[in-house]
Amino acid sequence: MAFLASLALQFLLYVKVLQPALAGPTEARLGTVRRWLKLVAGCNLALLVICAAYLLLMRRRETGFLWLLPPAAALFGAAICLQLGAGRIAREALR
Repeated sequence: MAFLASLALQFLLYVKVLQPALAGPTEARLGTVRRWLKLVAGCNLALLVICAAYLLLMRRRETGFLWLLPPAAALFGAAICLQLGAGRIAREALR
């Protein structure tokens, strides 16, 4: 569930903020890419805080290693969409 939530949030930022900006005029691209990067950085910072809080709260309650999967999945979900955004920015830079 954490994977899907993280993936959906990052993909929403990609579709709503970055994708329309890269299709627009060249002058507006830099400002919008900076805005997207700030939004992504804020979301990833919030995700790291949530993951750290989860790990601190659950480390004494659970045994084994399966309790580590939700924060790892959330971080992986965020990383997938960041690769999508970085690839799109690189393609547009080469045009």
